Amino acid sequence: MRRVSKFLTQVYATDAFFDAVGLGFFSAFGAHKVYQHIHNIELAILLGIVTAVGGGLIRDILLGRVPVVLTKEIYASAALLGAAVQLFGEVHIINPRVSPWLAIALCTLIRMLSLKYKWNLPAIKTNT
Repeated sequence: MRRVSKFLTQVYATDAFFDAVGLGFFSAFGAHKVYQHIHNIELAILLGIVTAVGGGLIRDILLGRVPVVLTKEIYASAALLGAAVQLFGEVHIINPRVSPWLAIALCTLIRMLSLKYKWNLPAIKTNT
């Protein structure tokens, strides 16, 4: 039984890592592609987030799970920071050659740290 539990833990950790890396890549590249065609920073950040979160949303729906973006985990917030760092490179605030890698690394790091240390967003308080 312990072997199965250890195996499932390793599978979940591997899945979480690649999910975090994918989140970083899609947030950076989604923001880059939008800004390349439409020079609007707000729209590029928004669509970078939608691009990054959309893949995980579809995956969770196909697996029959509650989508991560609908829980209080830090997911879309990490994508927001990744897209913003990418756009800092697009407008030459930081080096454009470094910005995609920095955006991917930052988004992945924030997501992985939030999973490791169980960081969550605050819940909405209800008066019931």
